[in-house]
Formats: sequence, C-alpha cells, structure tokens
Amino acid sequence: MAIPPSIETKWVDIVPPLAPASPADPYLFAPLAVLFVALITVGIYLYLRPRQRARRALRRLYRDLRQSRVEAKAACFQVRECLRSPAWTHGNDAGWQAYLDRLSQYCFSAEAPDPAEADAVIAQALAWLDQKVAAS
Repeated sequence: MAIPPSIETKWVDIVPPLAPASPADPYLFAPLAVLFVALITVGIYLYLRPRQRARRALRRLYRDLRQSRVEAKAACFQVRECLRSPAWTHGNDAGWQAYLDRLSQYCFSAEAPDPAEADAVIAQALAWLDQKVAAS
C-alpha cells in the first residue's frame, strides 16, 4: 500500500482567514461622548439665557417692524414683555425710569406711535440690555 501524501503538502495553498478588524479604542469613546453631552448642555444653557433670548426677540421684532410685519403699538407691547424680567431692573436709574415711562406712554396712548419712534424704542431696549450685560 502506498504511503498517503502528507497533509502538510496537501493543504499548503489554503491561507487562514484574517482576524476581524478590532474596533476603535473603547476608552476613547466614553470621553468623546461626555464631551459631546457637555457641549450640548452648554449650548442649550447659552441659548436659553433670558438676556440672550430677549436680545434675539428684540432683533426679530426690529426686523419685523422694518418689514411692516408688525404694527408699532404691538411692537411696543412686545418690548415691554421682553424687558419684564426682574433681573433687568436698573434700580433708581433716572434714564431707565424715563425710558420705561416713554415705553408705557407709547403702549397705552390712544394713537399708535410712529414706526420711527418704535424703532428708537427697540434700539434703546437693545442698548439697555447690552449695558446690563456689560455691568454684570
């Protein structure tokens, strides 16, 4: 009887499969996920801050008044709503009180203010917000 050929010579041309690709470093994923969540949280916090929200609303109102999408009297009421927060009170500042008096006069007078006057009221509201942000 003939000697069978060696198994090693019979299977020489077969190459074993490569090892599966290893995933990315698992220790890198957790810090990146924490960083991503932290950035999202900070972004939401900055977006929802009252002064930033009021500033965005006033700028949108200014643009809408210029494009005649809102009337001047309604714009004055919306300015009052934006400045309602007690965090923005300026105490006994005479300029702030004069501004609030003029704003109330525009809101509650029988005739509507001119759009130019409403523009000035919105611009002053933005200036007061910027002044308050600089002071704090």
